[in-house]
Amino acid sequence: MDLDVLEPKHAARSEARVDRRVKATSAASRPADAAIASFNFTQKRPGNRSAPANVFANASRRALSGIGNYYSTKTQRLAKSPSPFQKPELVPTTPTSGSVAQRVLKVWGYSVFPGPTWELCEDLAYFKELKHDPEKGQRKRPIVHAAVPLTERDVKILDETSAAPYLPYSPKSEESIRNPGSIDCSFGPFEKQREKTLKPLEAYRLSDVFPRSTAIVMNAGGAVWGLDWCPVEDVVLQARNFSQYLAVGAFPTGYTHIISSRSARPMPASIQIWCYRPASENLDPAADSTGLVLPEVHASCPLTLCVDCGPALELKWCPLPCHGVGPRPPAKSLSKLGILAGVFADGTVSVFAVPDPEALRRPKGMDKETSPFVRLQNPLLRIELEDAVCTCLDWGNSEVLAVGCSNGNVVVYDIREALINPARAQDLLPTYVIEVAQCHVKSVAWVRAPPSGDDGEPLYDADPASFCATSYDGSLTVTDVRDSTTSTIFRARDVPYTVTSGPWSEGAVAVEHENQLKSYTLFNTLLGKGHNISESKGPVWHTSLSNFHPHVATASADGTCMTTNGLKPLRRGSAVPLLLHKIYQMDYNRNTGKYRMMENFIPQKDLDRLNNKRSNNSPYADLDDAMKKEARTRDGSGSWPAEVGIHRVAWHNGGGYGCVGLLASGTASGLVRIDWLEGRWLYGKITYGSVKVARQEAGGEEDDDAAAAASDDNEGIDEDVEQPSPKRKKAAAGVTATQEKGKPKSKAKEKGKKKTQAKSSANDGDKDLVEGADPMELDDDS
Repeated sequence: MDLDVLEPKHAARSEARVDRRVKATSAASRPADAAIASFNFTQKRPGNRSAPANVFANASRRALSGIGNYYSTKTQRLAKSPSPFQKPELVPTTPTSGSVAQRVLKVWGYSVFPGPTWELCEDLAYFKELKHDPEKGQRKRPIVHAAVPLTERDVKILDETSAAPYLPYSPKSEESIRNPGSIDCSFGPFEKQREKTLKPLEAYRLSDVFPRSTAIVMNAGGAVWGLDWCPVEDVVLQARNFSQYLAVGAFPTGYTHIISSRSARPMPASIQIWCYRPASENLDPAADSTGLVLPEVHASCPLTLCVDCGPALELKWCPLPCHGVGPRPPAKSLSKLGILAGVFADGTVSVFAVPDPEALRRPKGMDKETSPFVRLQNPLLRIELEDAVCTCLDWGNSEVLAVGCSNGNVVVYDIREALINPARAQDLLPTYVIEVAQCHVKSVAWVRAPPSGDDGEPLYDADPASFCATSYDGSLTVTDVRDSTTSTIFRARDVPYTVTSGPWSEGAVAVEHENQLKSYTLFNTLLGKGHNISESKGPVWHTSLSNFHPHVATASADGTCMTTNGLKPLRRGSAVPLLLHKIYQMDYNRNTGKYRMMENFIPQKDLDRLNNKRSNNSPYADLDDAMKKEARTRDGSGSWPAEVGIHRVAWHNGGGYGCVGLLASGTASGLVRIDWLEGRWLYGKITYGSVKVARQEAGGEEDDDAAAAASDDNEGIDEDVEQPSPKRKKAAAGVTATQEKGKPKSKAKEKGKKKTQAKSSANDGDKDLVEGADPMELDDDS
């Protein structure tokens, strides 16, 4: 069930290998290579000075001030709380760039709940295919690959008997023959949980145990290693009654994949296409004007794809919508749901055109509850290397694909022509082959931002030029494909299993040593600098970033799925707590073979490791040895069964503003969970008084009271505000340096002790602030 349980035997390499690093070059001498991440951060503004190394904790705030909206002076934001089953109401607004970025990112620091606060959600994704209107500021994601064909000859519908070898679940023993792949799991409040047996492809709404819960759990029948949301256009989404599709790749029962190995083809496996939709087809938008409570949700598996390339190790849809009918006559063409790429156990990257389930049902007269099994005869494209195994992939846009390999290389392909013409796919050659590591590449992520031209201006119609990669040699690297230059950001003794890049981060988010999730800066002045944003007790398998908000989701081997605000200021003494929200946690009983899913945890606050104060601020510092042992036992051990792991997590980045809070996660047990997460501001109010004032919109005038409130709230939070020195504090309290010097030494020690006690009391007050219900208005099931 575990993916990476065996280490490959890599050939020993010379220790004297030269580590290629990016040389610091000014923008004037090398403008095309000035910014490794291609974020155009090197465009200097008047009055800017070189940033000192100790300001990297606030790098994200300055980073977005240079990019924001790439095309115009206007963009869109939500006018009211969204719902995934309603058309979002949008209004024009100012983009997150320049002075607006300073204010917007400061306000984002006050988002203290698990999900995003809808008032400031904004689509910052960059794709060269985006259509834009400089006057209206609308950035519509177009439908791509409309010419990619999909005909009835490309698919074959199988019956249950023929599809059985492709399914991930199989009988384990004679007792389970009647329900192969079933899972016994307990749900509900602690000590009041209900046991539920989930059969394969069955869904269970958690509103049965939590009345206000909008989460739903599905059983995929095997350990989930592939998970991704299908992008869709707004008009098509409404025509589908707001049905969202999720691709799930599950391992067969008892299958263990050895890394850097390939299985013989054909190897039967399947990919499940799940549908997340409202239970009722007739939705009344006026029934819930607030949008805070979702209607009753429903999940089903309307399509199962049968493939011969083995189980999926990773699945990723083309990031732009690809649905529709191809150029062939309608009588011979099938409507596409999208284009799906994946890394499979046979060591290849295969790209498939996925048919629309409704297009398969209508000609056959199937009802909506029927789940057809469809065998895809051949992929649109298959990437197979002779001297290496494909290990990971990432889309740069709809045409560029980066593939990580077991020999330490990352291979970049332009697949646009190959998808249209099958003959071109046979002789497809890579655009770039770049060595980034000494061994198996674990993950790769494009830095989706426009590269800079010779004049320093961004090239909006060009492909992204930089990507990040992690490897089993413990390194995180960033590479500029324009000169094949690779720079090592860090090298750790642990294996960084994942790296992600998003527009709301200043560069890359990756796992460093001791399971710490860190956000790294990728522009020249602070390359490699970063700050911790989260921490897990177990290895982090996967992370996900959104194009619409800065909240980071993590999936860990200890069975926890967590979210945290990636833009929370890390200033010491901040009035805003750094909260780690545990969405749920899996538990497994080895004796009975049963699971339980626990949730409604109190947020964790201000972990000592995040502030690098492990000794002085340790939660066990004031405890004796017996109490320390008891506390650590209560916190849990350092090892967990493989069955409890959370393998994949994914924000919905392709469903528009209405789906900004949708989060899907896949587990080692085979359970897949979909949550609708919402956010709130600290104390229930937004900084600057309103979103119009925060974004400096027309008509958004900041009154004196709102400005004073924003100033009070920002004290001790904003890193850019100069804090009073200790001498100034003493002068304000009427204590001069002479008086301080004349005090006896014993009194000075006593005064220091009082300060320590006062600081401890302040920390206790912060703890009450987080765990109490009044400041954040916590609900019973939040």
